[in-house]
Amino acid sequence: MCSLNESISRDNTPYGGAIVRLVKNHRLASRAVLAVCSVLDRAGALSEAIKNDYGEDLLVQTHLRDEADNFHVLIQVKGTAKITGKGDLKTFRFDVSHLQRWVGFIQPVLICLYEESTGLIYALRPGDHFSLWELSTTKNKTLLAKFTDTSIFDENSATSFIWRSRIEYYSKFLSYFENNIRYNFNNFPPGKINGIQAEMNIVVISFLKTLGLLKKDIFDDDFRAKIRNASTNLSASNSDPATEKVSLRHVFMLCLLGRTHDVCGQGLPTNLMEYGTEMCGLFFRQFHKDEWNEAKKKFPGERWAPYNVNQRTSRKHAESR
Repeated sequence: MCSLNESISRDNTPYGGAIVRLVKNHRLASRAVLAVCSVLDRAGALSEAIKNDYGEDLLVQTHLRDEADNFHVLIQVKGTAKITGKGDLKTFRFDVSHLQRWVGFIQPVLICLYEESTGLIYALRPGDHFSLWELSTTKNKTLLAKFTDTSIFDENSATSFIWRSRIEYYSKFLSYFENNIRYNFNNFPPGKINGIQAEMNIVVISFLKTLGLLKKDIFDDDFRAKIRNASTNLSASNSDPATEKVSLRHVFMLCLLGRTHDVCGQGLPTNLMEYGTEMCGLFFRQFHKDEWNEAKKKFPGERWAPYNVNQRTSRKHAESR
């Protein structure tokens, strides 16, 4: 097993010079990195080797529609001749100290394991398999990671990983602003709190644009059609006393979740789902008034006023001061 940074061997020649020979492990490490970079390239991401290596081999810049994302991905690449295991289950041991570092990163981290005998790459997100508590309290020096066929790193799984990282970026960014409002780290006056809420709005709008929902403040035809269909079908189900009542807000939330799944096959964290739903309702009511009124008529007594999320947050903040 080896990683990217391996030494080379030097043999003395009869003439007193030195022949530089690449050791086998170094060649394997190079092949491993090239294989991972090739997959990332096909998935639409640019990667470069990290010169000052503290355990991560690649710095990855993802992008969407020719625009770079506002985050980077760190990847640790390891190469081995053959991964041990039985059947579809393969196992590999990692140093606990390394796992602690990778799980502790705020940015996305991926471990890629290249198997030379098959040319396959297996990948895992360390935070999905290990917790900081487990790593901090274990007496073991190494821990076993398990890989299956679902762990294979190819263009499709790389694209899925990138989208998951993108969604988590927006969710974490919202959480940062939410905590600023909730705990008022810098003792901001109320006016400044409103400014933070405005920043949150920009984050949510940016996310909706990554899904292709908003184009110059107008929703695309597909989303508008889904709102019409969902409002018709779900409002009709309200007449059945055996079913749980749904609202217009539910319609927008389901359509947002549906678009997210169509684009990247992912779900949404709660904060991004809630704020995204409110922003969808706000923009739809503002720029598609007739369609908004038509959908609202199907839900008698509907009182949803989009983007009361911020109003509720402001009230909670005021009450806590």
